[in-house]
Amino acid sequence: MAFWRSAPDVAVPDLTYVSVQIPYVSAEVAAAHPVPANAFCLAPGLMNVRSRGHLRLTEGGTLDIVANMLADPADLEAAVAGVEIGLELADQPAFRKLVARRVAPGAEIDRAALTTFVRRAAMPYFHPVGTCAMGSGDDAVVDPQLRVRGIEGLRVADASVMPAITSANTNAPTAMIAEKAADLIA
Repeated sequence: MAFWRSAPDVAVPDLTYVSVQIPYVSAEVAAAHPVPANAFCLAPGLMNVRSRGHLRLTEGGTLDIVANMLADPADLEAAVAGVEIGLELADQPAFRKLVARRVAPGAEIDRAALTTFVRRAAMPYFHPVGTCAMGSGDDAVVDPQLRVRGIEGLRVADASVMPAITSANTNAPTAMIAEKAADLIA
């Protein structure tokens, strides 16, 4: 795992890179670029995204989840820069001896085509937060003791209580929330 800035004027790292030892690509990318089973993926991810999704409960009781990934132009720009940086990293001598060929997005690609590729390749890191944001304001779903407002005896103890996503993996803060919940309940 590594942290990087998408541009020199970005104050703090806004990208994270994960090396995945499997061909981790979207179905759309896999259909356009046959990926060998022994491929690996250098996957850039955005930290502190500006795009916002939403979810709602349908009349049938199922969730309607709209991620809205890359809806904010700044997120798209950072994602494209992230792939460019990843491609540059993959071209370094240490990687060159491991890479027979670049599969996706391919060997030569201009910025417009890369932007299209990023839109098609974007996938979530499966670390959503904030659907039951904690706080003291009227718009908070849970209070600072993790109690759901208006429903007695119910607490939420997962990443959904984070009002905003952390700049790195949500695993450690989620474990801390669970530990706090255990203390509150005991």
